[in-house]
Amino acid sequence: MVGIRPYGKILKAIAETDTDKDGMHDDWENEYGLNPLVDDVSDDLDGDGRTNIGEYNRGTDPGTYDERFRGDFNGDGNHDILWRNNHTGKVSVWLTNPGSTGILSSGSPGTVSNLAWKIINTGDFNYGSNTDLLWRNNQTGQVNVWLTNSAGIGVLSKETLGTVADLAWEIQ
Repeated sequence: MVGIRPYGKILKAIAETDTDKDGMHDDWENEYGLNPLVDDVSDDLDGDGRTNIGEYNRGTDPGTYDERFRGDFNGDGNHDILWRNNHTGKVSVWLTNPGSTGILSSGSPGTVSNLAWKIINTGDFNYGSNTDLLWRNNQTGQVNVWLTNSAGIGVLSKETLGTVADLAWEIQ
């Protein structure tokens, strides 16, 4: 069987052989240095927080760190850690401690219990010197942004940016 899969910004025809039945085709695993004989979907080769199956589904390189989901939520110059509970929709942020490996503090900017909403990117969308959250509803295509406060844990405002109802369009 032959299928078409995204590879970054191009499409590529590949043979859909999946020897280890892990959901990732052998050609893709070979191309990126994974083992097509081992179920390695839960591994995170580059340590970016996205599993191999997540990289496969997005068409991204599992060996290249994806910085889109890193951020400095409190503006102290350190990368912090963003979490979301896949069952409850609660969002949490761990603020890292400058100069050590510990956690300075943590908290939750809120909960989105409708799990059709996904955090698709982070960035400083209002030039407030801290990281904000970009959301998209994967059923309606609506796009929202949470503008976070300078403490990095609260939300100043939640803004609707618009809707792209054609779900074939993705923010890159």
